[in-house]
Amino acid sequence: MITFYRPNTDSFSDRIQERLENLVIRHHIEILNDSDAPYITEGDTKAESKEAIEYYITNLEREVNASRSVSGDSCYIDPITGQTC
Repeated sequence: MITFYRPNTDSFSDRIQERLENLVIRHHIEILNDSDAPYITEGDTKAESKEAIEYYITNLEREVNASRSVSGDSCYIDPITGQTC
C-alpha cells in the first residue's frame, strides 16, 4: 500500500496529498513531526526528496490514467430504452 508520510503543515505535502486523493486509489497518510518527512513508501520503494516524490506521483498518475482508459468497467444507458447494462 502507498503511504505518504508528511508534516502537519506544509504546502508541498498538501498538494501531494490532494493529488493522491484525486487518484481515488487506496493510500494512507501519516502525519509526522520529524524532519525526515515528507516521503512516500510503497512496498520496497521509497521516494524521499521532493523531486523523487513528484516523479513518483507523476508516474503513478500516468499508470492509473492509462489503466482506467482501457478498463471495461463502464456501463451505458441506452438512449432509446433508458435501460442500463
